[in-house]
Amino acid sequence: MRRSGGSPRRRTAAIAGLLAVVLAGSGCAAVPVAGPLAESQQDARPEPASSTAPRGTAPAPSASPADPSAPKRSISKEDVHALLAEQSRALAAGDEAAFLAPYEGAPAEMAAERRRTFANLRKIPFSDAKFAADIVNEPAAVTGPAEASVAVAFHHRIEGVDTAYAAEWYRYRLTRTAPGAPLRIAEVVGAGESGGHPSPWDGGELAVLERPHVVLLTRQADAKAAAAWADRVESIAAESVAAWQGPSDIGKRFLVYAASNRQDFLAVYPSTPTAAREPVECRVSWEMSGRHRPCTDSYRGVARIVLDTGAPGFRAEEGDIGMRFGVALAMLRPLCGSKCEDPDWALYGFATAFAWKYAAAPNTHRLSARSLLQARAYTGKLPDMGSLDWSSEEDVEVAYASSALAFQYLVAKYGTAKAQEFVSEVAWADDARTEAALKRLTGLDRSAFQAQWAAWVSETG
Repeated sequence: MRRSGGSPRRRTAAIAGLLAVVLAGSGCAAVPVAGPLAESQQDARPEPASSTAPRGTAPAPSASPADPSAPKRSISKEDVHALLAEQSRALAAGDEAAFLAPYEGAPAEMAAERRRTFANLRKIPFSDAKFAADIVNEPAAVTGPAEASVAVAFHHRIEGVDTAYAAEWYRYRLTRTAPGAPLRIAEVVGAGESGGHPSPWDGGELAVLERPHVVLLTRQADAKAAAAWADRVESIAAESVAAWQGPSDIGKRFLVYAASNRQDFLAVYPSTPTAAREPVECRVSWEMSGRHRPCTDSYRGVARIVLDTGAPGFRAEEGDIGMRFGVALAMLRPLCGSKCEDPDWALYGFATAFAWKYAAAPNTHRLSARSLLQARAYTGKLPDMGSLDWSSEEDVEVAYASSALAFQYLVAKYGTAKAQEFVSEVAWADDARTEAALKRLTGLDRSAFQAQWAAWVSETG
């Protein structure tokens, strides 16, 4: 059975040990600012810190609300919402002065960082972007200084890429010297991996290149090489979208961050520590509505592709294989249905066969079948990716090869369109829905299908 919440963190050296892609289930909460899922996402947000008046503040005396001498709430919910609304307006309008106004008096380093972030955000082709705080703990009524710690989400959609809001979470420390004084932002820190931080715009100066199927971000220092990277990913993305024969509501444009060094590759849309030891060229991070939470038509998955252009295999065929695999996964992420489960053999099989171009090179899957039959870990059974031992390279290779050949068997038996339609239906489904869809397509239960597939592998190899 599928392991609940499990996420593969190993190098996926599928088939011949060359496919280099890491899947990082980021767990980032993509929470709509308003909509039917806002209430269901409470568990996906960082826990709000307690907001209290500074130490040494005397307890507020009891007084009538009409008493002009009564202490007033220095930071209210309305104040916070107004501040964030103005930050959103300033970003949309390109009003740097207004965006930086709440940081007046901040240390020079912080002011420079916020100015750089503003400049980076202005380069991104957002269709919508806004700052919001769903939960605001108001500090006690005081006559002097007050501060509040607020969890702030940067909700955003990228033009042509996102069908739903993604969200990056920050912790803002807000201060006010006295009631009526300007509300200031004294500190901004990211919420870490669980909050989708950092994103590319949180680092150094960005260069942004757009292609019909790709929005590529990279550091300005790498801008000269970026055009070639963008063209290469565009070619793969365009070919992948054109080859899809299933339902039309797939991802057709992709946000890609191209890092030129390992440290940057691992830092953006954070991966896991094990990835630092693995020679991967591409990984996929998806921002989702919380594991096992409903995904409706108004909220679908959001994927991000991260490339390590400095990896030894990036310029070789391994790089293209990894990118095709990543694009295949990102392409199907918007198909998240009633529940967002971890992917299993059907999705991995589709992506692996796609990456290795089984359809265009039949001899490749025949060689894969031959190698699979010789592998000690091969059992003639469909892999259960949730219970896979990701520390065993042979087990991982056999699982990916088995998955790819299972998808190829569906293509051979029922045609590409039917096979892709099946994958689109079960990509993020649980075991029960996967088996029901398999029965509808093949007329067979899992055991019977597995036996026929294993016989086909033996004949093919």
